[in-house]
Amino acid sequence: MNLVLGSNGSDPLTVQDLRATFELLQGGEHSHLTVVTYSGALFHPKVAQIVDAAGTAHAIVGSANLTEQAFGKHVEAWIELDAGHALTDEPLRDIALAIDRWHGVNEVGVYQIRSADDIAGLLAGGIIVDEAARRARLAAARNAGEGIAGGGRRGTRPVRWRAPDAEEEDAGEVIDAEVEEPLDEDEGEEVGELAPVAAAGGALPAPGRVLTHRWSKRLSASDVNKNDQNERNLISLGVGGREGTTARVMRDMNDIRDRMMAGEAWQAIRISGEASETTTLGIEVRLPGEPMNIHRLQVVHAPHRGAGQANYHTSIRWDADLAERLRTAPGRGFVGHWATLDRFDTGEYALTITPERPNPRTFGMGV
Repeated sequence: MNLVLGSNGSDPLTVQDLRATFELLQGGEHSHLTVVTYSGALFHPKVAQIVDAAGTAHAIVGSANLTEQAFGKHVEAWIELDAGHALTDEPLRDIALAIDRWHGVNEVGVYQIRSADDIAGLLAGGIIVDEAARRARLAAARNAGEGIAGGGRRGTRPVRWRAPDAEEEDAGEVIDAEVEEPLDEDEGEEVGELAPVAAAGGALPAPGRVLTHRWSKRLSASDVNKNDQNERNLISLGVGGREGTTARVMRDMNDIRDRMMAGEAWQAIRISGEASETTTLGIEVRLPGEPMNIHRLQVVHAPHRGAGQANYHTSIRWDADLAERLRTAPGRGFVGHWATLDRFDTGEYALTITPERPNPRTFGMGV
């Protein structure tokens, strides 16, 4: 059995359901379980294909989830295809291939579940949630009048998003380049020497660790899921300003990858057919007025993104929990706040969002 499940930011899988499903598949020599999540889009197909005891293939394609409510209480529609007919044999083969291909996919947003540790990692990273947290989230959405039909909301799909091509297992999504805001290139900021403790806007170093690298930016609407026309679920890690100005926070667009994160376990992937890399890091995340939480976040380095507007190559993908919290923050949320990404000599990372401008804005990044 090959089972592919979507965990969407607005309606994520629960750890309880994923554990139960994984247990059902245990012992199956040819069984695979895959979880898919996309930034800025929903993974929402409703397709099932089975082969009966006589070896005849059947498939259903339609609106129904594979749940008791969908098949017993809701009004749904689907078509059923049975093998043995000239008009159905080829579509049935295509359906089987489309499902089976997922357990061999290795790209951003696709997780192969081979052990309980894989499930624990998705929970820690916010890709899946506890059932109680999911109930609370859906109740909050209902109270806010957002509704949950289809698990989505208006404006969540970027104009240029496309799903992976079934003919190219290494293809990924297309993400529009960001227009970097002209923030403060002429303000004449003095960076100076690094203080022994972090100043306003940065993470407080734990005893015994020293700051080695810092990057910062003022957050745009697209960074914090407040751009309804292009909800990206990521923060772009740009250079900050023109070369030679005090707004520049790193020497080169590759410096997040090559300076701050050079020693991490980068994995080769392809996005839009272009060579890219990804790694997943445990990052201390601090939002204003909230306690620190460690999130496992994906970092994507895609050099081809700079070809158009030459402003960033690297981004951090928000997990489902952070994406929702940023999206639902009151009003403009954290637009105009400052994000500071720090690395310490212990190899730990911290991402802090504050209303205050960090000082220094950059450290150890070649400028």
